[in-house]
Amino acid sequence: LIAWSDNSAPLVLELDAAQLPRTLDLPRGMAVRGRVLDARRRPIEGATIEAVVPIGRLPRALRRRAQSGRAGTFVLRGIAAGPAQMMIKKTDRATVVRGIDANADVDAGDITLRASRQIALRVHDSDGEPVAGATVRVTGGPTGVTGRDGVARVEGVAAEEDVAVHITANGFRTTDVDVPADTKLPLDVELS
Repeated sequence: LIAWSDNSAPLVLELDAAQLPRTLDLPRGMAVRGRVLDARRRPIEGATIEAVVPIGRLPRALRRRAQSGRAGTFVLRGIAAGPAQMMIKKTDRATVVRGIDANADVDAGDITLRASRQIALRVHDSDGEPVAGATVRVTGGPTGVTGRDGVARVEGVAAEEDVAVHITANGFRTTDVDVPADTKLPLDVELS
């Protein structure tokens, strides 16, 4: 049995149907507060904040969502105690991914969303053949997957910054590459 509410953390019980209690005492969910700003420290309204909350030891997770208000502030509620991942995004802004440890209510502070760009990487093997299904993850940011042509397009990458990219694919060694802000795209990446 998995139970939760908007403000409570998930509760997982393994029991026989005959043992089902009449009432459940749900654990207190933690709250994560913060403020979303642009590079000039102006509030950003309408940014989506999402946390992926583990559900006990299950291979599933619960997603908690909030949006920033006019002052850029947000509150995510019902976060289970322990580590979780939080993603902050808005159209035309670079996505931010942060780990949080919610053993008590958390003040995430000011989170800056910068202008964004798209990056494209052409992933191929040592024979020049495209590698489909490779995961392209920007450190602290968004993720993309290569298509049959070996090209991954990743939106929401910081426009004015160099970024580190981690590339994984079944049967290939993991590769890390730096993508400078002024790189001509698509960037060719060979996996061995």
